[in-house]
Amino acid sequence: MSTKAISVFINESQVTVKKLDLGETLDSVRKKLADKISEANLFTLADGDKIDITDEGEWTLQDVLIDGKKINLTSISNQASTSISNQPSVPPKKNFPIQGAKLHGKVGNLDIYEYPQVEFTDMEESKAISLLVVGQTGSGKTTLLNAFINALMDIEITDNFRYKIIIENFNHSEAFSMTDSVNVYNIKPTGDLPPIKIIDTPGFGNTRGIAQDKIIRDQIADTFKNKLNTINAICFVARSSNARLTAKQRYIFTSILDLFGKDVQENFVAMLTFCDGTEPQIVKALKEEGSIFDKIIPHIKGNWYYKFNNSAIYSDDINDEFTQMFWKLGMKSFRDFIKQLVKIPRKSLTQSKEVLKERQSLENSIKNLSDSLQIGLTTMESIRQTLDTIQNASLNLNASKGFEVRTKVPVWKCISTPVGQYTTICVRCNRTCHENCSIGPGESKEGCCAIGSNGYCTKCPGKCHHSIHQNLPILLVCEDKEEVVTDKDLEKRYYNAKSKLSKEAQYINGLKADFMNITINCMNTQEQIKNSVDKLKQIALNSNSYESSEEYIDLLIESEKSEKKKGYKDRIKGLEELKKQHQILREAYKNENSTTKTFEQFKKEFLEKEQNVKKQGDCFIF
Repeated sequence: MSTKAISVFINESQVTVKKLDLGETLDSVRKKLADKISEANLFTLADGDKIDITDEGEWTLQDVLIDGKKINLTSISNQASTSISNQPSVPPKKNFPIQGAKLHGKVGNLDIYEYPQVEFTDMEESKAISLLVVGQTGSGKTTLLNAFINALMDIEITDNFRYKIIIENFNHSEAFSMTDSVNVYNIKPTGDLPPIKIIDTPGFGNTRGIAQDKIIRDQIADTFKNKLNTINAICFVARSSNARLTAKQRYIFTSILDLFGKDVQENFVAMLTFCDGTEPQIVKALKEEGSIFDKIIPHIKGNWYYKFNNSAIYSDDINDEFTQMFWKLGMKSFRDFIKQLVKIPRKSLTQSKEVLKERQSLENSIKNLSDSLQIGLTTMESIRQTLDTIQNASLNLNASKGFEVRTKVPVWKCISTPVGQYTTICVRCNRTCHENCSIGPGESKEGCCAIGSNGYCTKCPGKCHHSIHQNLPILLVCEDKEEVVTDKDLEKRYYNAKSKLSKEAQYINGLKADFMNITINCMNTQEQIKNSVDKLKQIALNSNSYESSEEYIDLLIESEKSEKKKGYKDRIKGLEELKKQHQILREAYKNENSTTKTFEQFKKEFLEKEQNVKKQGDCFIF
């Protein structure tokens, strides 16, 4: 393109003549005209439409050239004041609240209506665009969704009412999410738009901690299972001002990505809130290598993020030029977002459902492994003490007057769960097979993540059928208890008068069998962990999330130590146990062959060791 003298007009009044390259982008032209124009002056197309200042990099001077020799800019404040000054003192209503909308209250002079809960017809359900909205507590998600419903309903700044789809509960602390559970909102078709289904989730990372985040994830898994089969967009809400990702933010981003399979990576959209005229600082943080989100950005078609400022949505000062400017920018952001939204392909949630179930199974296996290891170590020490006592009691145990062994044994203690939470209990094995199960009391446990595809439990020692399991408001916790074991106890448990073996040999064989059963159970659990890890590597969008979780857990532990609020020692103990579980998972992910031996390897090594023990004339594996 050649350089040409261009006449520059503001509101049809000429302000200068400047030599400019017709191929230059408008943001470059703006810099050259900085002494003549301001941010309140917007480049105007021949048909009168104005170009947003944030979009100027996408337009060239040629696009706004009029009659081949001039460009015109329009002053926002001048245009706004002119258009409003021509209105009567009470502006006419363009819109009226829809049928079923309930008046909630007022903000200034604006009536606030709660958007009604509506049901879709079968046809609307099949055509609906589904958005899952996730974010950190305090990200501005609630205000964003409330502003979004006003944009969908084509509310104008001059309308004397606004909608809210989420009603804030101001009894909550700011540290808590306004949304306590997963909620689904159906938006009827408006104008040319199809029906829209919004799935709003509680905010991750509030002061109720990691346990609450796990409940949120389980709620989302339950929504996928019972209410949702497909998804169009996964809307990730974040504040624009975060220049760097803290350990907490990395943990939260990871927790969100953990929910999905690899097949939905192109369906992510970042919705950045509290934006001003500058580039959101969080964009750079999200694009940095290792930020987790950077892995999916290349797969997103079109814009991977949109900027939002919702500060004007509930302002009734329509004559204020800043309110007008932010209203216009806010509504343009939603229009651009909606244009992208209708283009995103619908995806099945089948793989994501599988990922969530596999994660639940994996964490359950880790918990069971922890219990199994505790039982194994306690039992092994008890066996050591008992064997020592047997060997020292007498050369001929049959002639002995008896003995006692004071030792520790694992016992299961029953504790109540919080109101509304239930666990899957095997009533035959008397074990907790899955904590905080979404399947309610009285329902079949066949769909529980602890139950395998064959209908039998993968967690309890007896591998019992799902019909033997119930959902109860209790948790069975393994603890060590001191117990006195006598010769008579061992005799009842292991001795058979018809056996040719001595009493001592029968006791040793019985103790050995007990230990072997516990060891086999540990190895089977480790094998389940390995299989789950291998499967998640294949299907999960974010297979290994445990390093960021460990970092966040460390921060929580330090915070507990510093604040020393009531019950902090118990909370620290729980966090340290959780960290150990994450370390096991991290190591399993890092080593593809896994440091865990397969059950077949273990059995082979154990049998070889047994042969060596027999040759040496020793007993057992000590």
